[in-house]
Amino acid sequence: MRETAFPLEKGGTRDDPVSMKSLEVLIVALSLCLGACYGSHLGDGASGPAPGFRDSGPPRADGGPPGPLPVPPPEPPPAPPSDPDPDPVPNPEPPGAPPEPRAGTCDFRGGDSGPATELCEPAGSRFYLISRLRFSDVTADGRTAAFDLDGRVSDMGDAQGCFVPDETGFDGRRGLDNVLGANLETIESITDSDFTAALAADISAGRLVTVIELRNVSSSSEDDCIDLYVHDARYPSGGPVLDREGVPVDNQPVELIPNTARHFSAAHIVPIGRIRASGGSFPMGIDISGGKFLIDIQAAELDIDHHGGTGLVGGELRVADFVRGAECGRVPFPPDLVDSFLTDAADLRPQADGTCASFSVAMQFSEVPVSI
Repeated sequence: MRETAFPLEKGGTRDDPVSMKSLEVLIVALSLCLGACYGSHLGDGASGPAPGFRDSGPPRADGGPPGPLPVPPPEPPPAPPSDPDPDPVPNPEPPGAPPEPRAGTCDFRGGDSGPATELCEPAGSRFYLISRLRFSDVTADGRTAAFDLDGRVSDMGDAQGCFVPDETGFDGRRGLDNVLGANLETIESITDSDFTAALAADISAGRLVTVIELRNVSSSSEDDCIDLYVHDARYPSGGPVLDREGVPVDNQPVELIPNTARHFSAAHIVPIGRIRASGGSFPMGIDISGGKFLIDIQAAELDIDHHGGTGLVGGELRVADFVRGAECGRVPFPPDLVDSFLTDAADLRPQADGTCASFSVAMQFSEVPVSI
């Protein structure tokens, strides 16, 4: 089909080179005019490119002016916020893991220096020796003296409690954590040990000397701020003076071992005259089966009946540290068996693989005043 001519100037047609050149000049002129008018309507072009465009692109191949480039599409909207109340993320490590043993020894002793300044108003110190100490057991009906360490009432279906049911206090409180007490007989059978007898022998021989310091106590009945420290100590004479039952007597002199103080971050005397403290550690060493078994209770809590001279300490023991303490002390524990048993029984610090890194413990003690 023959193409129809389009009239331009003086009868020229679309195939006329002169006419095509004139058409291109006309198009360029109109483009420049339209651009200038559009820019003047929006304002001075020096203020930036017109909306919807950014800086001009490269020159055209035919020598014409560069054309504008379109602005890229807007950023996608932000993702919706995460679940405001997600499931708790397991904490892989308990706070304040015990220090490494001193070089060439199995001595884990070593304390913090306490706060840079005392937390409470200065008011002197009082010192008390732990004269009796034993692990708190669990009765056949699930009663025990212990603490609720994780703030949960766990049963066999609670993953955050590692599917280990909690115990009940003698006063009816639920959610108490004391796995070591519930499995004490089994652990003693595995290790061929008697922890209660070993603790009593160490205290009477002067090998286990633990002193609680109450610093800045302004009242014996109620004080909302005291500083509490736990020290390792020794007897200047080499051993304690004992009563007829083989228990250290009160008001005898002891010496604090330097650099072994553990400070509890919160302590006070409640209106009923009991001392409550938390946020510290409680170290001890037990001579059993011919070796020195050193453990350090972490995230410890204390509840002391100051007038009655009795107290309760609870906290957590990391499975790895329990096994390490046995190996370092050359205690003839079967490490693999103990590790496997405690990992299955552990109830604190849930891990991603469904196990728990720590197990709960509680200990009961008696205290007597001593002189420093």
